[in-house]
Amino acid sequence: MSTTAAPAFGQYRGAPMSKPATEPAPAAAHAVTVAPRRSSQVEADTRPIVMTAVAFTGLLAVASFAAGVPGLYAMGQLALLPGVMPALVPVLLDGGLVVFSLSALVLRGRNQGNKFPWTAVAVLTAASMALQAAHVVLDAATITAETYVGAGLAASFPAIVFAATHALQTLAIADAPKRKIRPGRRKKGVPVGSTGKGGSKAAKPTIAPVHRATAAPSSNVAKPVQQVTDASTSIATVPLTLELFDRVKDRVLSGDISVRGAAKEINVSKNTLTNRINSEKARRAALVEGATS
Repeated sequence: MSTTAAPAFGQYRGAPMSKPATEPAPAAAHAVTVAPRRSSQVEADTRPIVMTAVAFTGLLAVASFAAGVPGLYAMGQLALLPGVMPALVPVLLDGGLVVFSLSALVLRGRNQGNKFPWTAVAVLTAASMALQAAHVVLDAATITAETYVGAGLAASFPAIVFAATHALQTLAIADAPKRKIRPGRRKKGVPVGSTGKGGSKAAKPTIAPVHRATAAPSSNVAKPVQQVTDASTSIATVPLTLELFDRVKDRVLSGDISVRGAAKEINVSKNTLTNRINSEKARRAALVEGATS
């Protein structure tokens, strides 16, 4: 009895499995936009916060002045100042603190030294602290621990204002923009090629292309260019002709360009150009002297 294997699922008498008429389309990808998470932190470097610090610093100064008036007035009476003149003591001390503090802030904004104003502020602050502490100690009937606590509290008022003002310097005062120095310009009175700090400027070794003489179409053959080596710059140069000298002499004499820069521009020896410039100066001086005599 012969047996025949049954066709596999989806096959008919050995025919390959047919694909379904339609295939399910892949799911379309959906773009998901995620909103940025908002931070709960506060932006600290803002103008309102800085101006708030400035306002509170001024409020501390006013409060310190009001709290220090009685003690400084009493110290003025100990100085035997007549009439209402003891009232000038708090005005002098606290007024001087205001003036020197503002001066220190302004100089900081100009990128200038402000050591002297801050030194004056420190000295006046120390004097105000000492006088207010002395007022508490001298008015006390007996010296107790409470007396020292009161003296320390009275002396802390000027110190708080001093610390707040010093912190305000770096918080609210912007630095002045730095000035840009154009290249090729030098200060008056500084020799050409000098750094202005007591030392001579080192020459940068550069190599200039050597101009080779080519044969002219006429019978006259151009002479080969003479190569003169400047010992200070080691640059192959060409002879200084009258045309080249006229191009740079007025600019060098007026200070618009240095001798080194002019020599590099026209590709001549710096020593040769220096000698010609000195001769030109002497010639012009002689003409001026002859015209005035």
